[in-house]
Amino acid sequence: MIAMAGPGPVPVKRTRLGSLHPAVVLGGFIAAVAADLVGGWPVALVLALLAVWGLVSAGWDAGHLAALLRPWLPVAVLVLGVHTLTTVSAAPLGHPSGQGLLRGVVALVRLAGVLMGLALIQGTLDIEGMVAGVTWWLRPLGGRLPAVRDLGLVVAVAVGAAPRVLAEGRRLQAVLRLRRAAGTNPAHRWSPRGITERVMVVVPLLEGLTRRAETMSLSLRPRRPGADARTGAPGSGQVAWLLAWTVLLAAMVVGAGRLP
Repeated sequence: MIAMAGPGPVPVKRTRLGSLHPAVVLGGFIAAVAADLVGGWPVALVLALLAVWGLVSAGWDAGHLAALLRPWLPVAVLVLGVHTLTTVSAAPLGHPSGQGLLRGVVALVRLAGVLMGLALIQGTLDIEGMVAGVTWWLRPLGGRLPAVRDLGLVVAVAVGAAPRVLAEGRRLQAVLRLRRAAGTNPAHRWSPRGITERVMVVVPLLEGLTRRAETMSLSLRPRRPGADARTGAPGSGQVAWLLAWTVLLAAMVVGAGRLP
């Protein structure tokens, strides 16, 4: 069983994105992220609304969306504060300004759109679909990149080993705290002793990661995630859909740039 991050209890329904080739889904998502980052606020707002619509179509509700964005609340407060106090085109440095606040809101809309887009992609593509899409886009570089056909194996090993290694690191750190706390005050996380405890677990973690990677690669090598029927080229209709989507995004970016 490969441990991977999933949408949790969110009921993911099959949407039209699931019927597309993984390479088309990934290409459309990357184009949307690029437009979101370089376009004006209307582009960011439209893409965020499209992401919300896609998640609602996949079975998400307001509670699920709030749970997705809640961990980013401290970042949101920091972004708003920095933009409000550092927009020197509207006010001297350190003085709050309404224009800076609006720029912070736009930055948060961009971030929310990217996060919701990632959640939508995560609920649409599994590991094999992700590997199939990335492998298709890397095919022109097959002669320059080492073992592109083994990309699925690399992704499966990384996704399967990393969570277990992190859990093992937390257990080792807990054991160190229990041993060192006998008769003394426990070390603070960022105190010199706490930092020393964190450094001490690096070597055993790397050793365990190497062992897990070797054993997992041997067990997965015959299966090769991503080597299924979806590794074929997308149809001409799907390629046309991707081109139309990219042209639409480019037109939105250009049009938003002409707004006053």
